[in-house]
Amino acid sequence: NSLHVDQQFGPDGLTFKLVDLRPDTVYRVDVRCCADRVWGLWSRPTFAVTLPKLQVDISSIGEDYVGLSWGRSIRRVVAPNGTDMITGNVANVVKYELEMVGMGHNDTTEKKFKASRTTFKVKHLEPAHVYNILMRSCDDEGVWSMWSDRVVFATLKPLKLSFGQIAEQFVYVNW
Repeated sequence: NSLHVDQQFGPDGLTFKLVDLRPDTVYRVDVRCCADRVWGLWSRPTFAVTLPKLQVDISSIGEDYVGLSWGRSIRRVVAPNGTDMITGNVANVVKYELEMVGMGHNDTTEKKFKASRTTFKVKHLEPAHVYNILMRSCDDEGVWSMWSDRVVFATLKPLKLSFGQIAEQFVYVNW
């Protein structure tokens, strides 16, 4: 995959924001200047790696709860010349948003978290029900990230206990 942007700027144009890029992708950036209608040489290639999508992991599932954690696995990428490529960072994240929707039922949870929080336990869920979860982050400029990949899980069925033989020194418990 490649992306080619041919854009000209006025004399005050010193920055340009590339949008609609793919997550966790390496991009090469080359820039050159034009003065008096004469184009200069291309800059040395600079490589940048976009952040990966936010990843949601399930740490535990019960009859009426799910334990969640989230984050990004930022990889170290080395450019052809042996230097580290410029990678995005999560230092400018100010909050996260969780959206959890029941599948086949109307149980919905939406919650926002401070950037310092990367775990949460959703309680008061229905046993033996299916849910899907999405997460995203918001940066200090108010820009929301892409939603994470959808995570689908089912809460556990309630345990039904019954007793078998009961004696003076033991009890059989069945489930």
